[in-house]
Amino acid sequence: MFYFLDMDLPTTARTLGLPEGTVKARLFRAREMLKSKLQRASHAPQVREA
Repeated sequence: MFYFLDMDLPTTARTLGLPEGTVKARLFRAREMLKSKLQRASHAPQVREA
């Protein structure tokens, strides 16, 4: 919602029925997970077609 629907933090929190701090923490953790996955993917062996 925050990113895909371009909602601000207070609106996202109200829509989800959560405190703003919870939404901020979840967004932070999601960004960290994505960063980790992208870093691992960039170090993965590349498959080349013959």
